[in-house]
Amino acid sequence: MTPRMVSAPAEGPAAGLSAAEQAFVLRLQAQGLRYFLDNQLPSGPLVLDRQANHGPRRSHGLVSTAATGMGFVALALAAAEPYRLITSAEAVRRVRRGVAYALRQLPHTRGVVPHFVHSAGGAVVGFDARSTVETAWLVAGALWAADFLGEPALQAAAGRLAGRVDWAYWTAADGRLAHGHNARGRFLGATWDRLNGETVFMYALAAGAARPWPAAGRPRLRTGHDDLGLFVAQYGLDLLDLAGSDVRAAADAATAANYRLCRELAGTFATYRHFWGLSAGDGPGRAASRWPTAVTPRTARSTAPPTSRPRRRRSGSTRSGCGKTCTRPTAGGAASCAAATASVTSTWTRVGSGRTPWASMSGRRSWRWITC
Repeated sequence: MTPRMVSAPAEGPAAGLSAAEQAFVLRLQAQGLRYFLDNQLPSGPLVLDRQANHGPRRSHGLVSTAATGMGFVALALAAAEPYRLITSAEAVRRVRRGVAYALRQLPHTRGVVPHFVHSAGGAVVGFDARSTVETAWLVAGALWAADFLGEPALQAAAGRLAGRVDWAYWTAADGRLAHGHNARGRFLGATWDRLNGETVFMYALAAGAARPWPAAGRPRLRTGHDDLGLFVAQYGLDLLDLAGSDVRAAADAATAANYRLCRELAGTFATYRHFWGLSAGDGPGRAASRWPTAVTPRTARSTAPPTSRPRRRRSGSTRSGCGKTCTRPTAGGAASCAAATASVTSTWTRVGSGRTPWASMSGRRSWRWITC
C-alpha cells in the first residue's frame, strides 16, 4: 500500500524538502513500518530480529525484545496518518497480544527480560540472558504505543510491564545501570556509562519509576559517542524531547562524523556513493562470521563493535541489521532488520543533494519515529 501524502510540515528538518523528496521519505518510512507488520509472529507475538532479503522468508528465528518494543511503536504509527496501513483496532489488538506475551510468558528477573529468545519454543539465546537496555525498549515501546492509541486496557497492561522493573536491583555501586545477567544469573561485568540515544530512555524510565531509584542524580555519564555506530546516537530522539541538551548535541556531532566518514569511503565502497550510515551488526556476505552464531544476528548495542570497514560488495544485496551497514532497500521493498528499518528515512539518506546530515527527518507528530 502506498501511503497517502498529507500537507507538508510547517517546521522541522523535513520542512525544506521538495514534494518529491517528501514522497521519497514517506515511501521509505512506510517500508520501515512494513517490516514490523510483516515480522510480528502469530505464534508468539514478538518481532523477528532479522529477515532474509533474498530467497524464502524466515518464519522462525531469533526474536528481539527491543525490536518488539520498536514494533509496538510501528504498529501504532501504521494505524495513523499518513500511513493507514492497518486499522487502529488491529494495532491495539496486536500490541495488546505482544504486551500480554511479555507479561505472562517471557522469563524475567526483577522485571528485566532476555535480549533474544527463539521463536520456536521460546528458548533464551545469547549471553545476555537478561538485558536492561532491551527491556527498556520493550517497555518504552509499550508505553508509547498505548498512549498513542489511547486504549485504557492497553495502557494498564503497559503500566504493569513498566512497573515490575526493579531498577534499584539493576544498579551498580557507582550508580550506573548494569548491562544485565548472563545465563547463570550472574551480573555481566559492565555498566551503561554513556547517555545517548540508546540508553537515555532506560535512564529516564529508572528515574521516573514508581519505585524509588536510589541512584537518581548520582551516576556520572558521558555523552560523546562519535566513535560508535549511528544507532547509538539516534535511538530514542523522537520519543523524548531532547532539544538543546548535551545528548542531542552529541547525537548531531556523531551523525555528522558518520556522514563524513562514509563520504570519505565513497571511492572505496560502492554503497557509500549513494547512501551512508555505519553501525554495528551484519554486513555483506560473511562480514560477521568472526562472531559466535548465537550472538551475531542481533540488534546488539552492548556487544557488537561498530562496523567501520564494511566489505567491498555490490550495493543492494546485503542483510542489514539494527543500525547495521546500510545498503539499498531490496526490490521487495523492505530492509531486513527490525531496527535498521526503524528509521530507514535517516540511515538511508541519499547522498549528493548538498543537504546537511539529518539527525531526524521527523517534522510532525504523524511522522515521528525512532531514527536508526
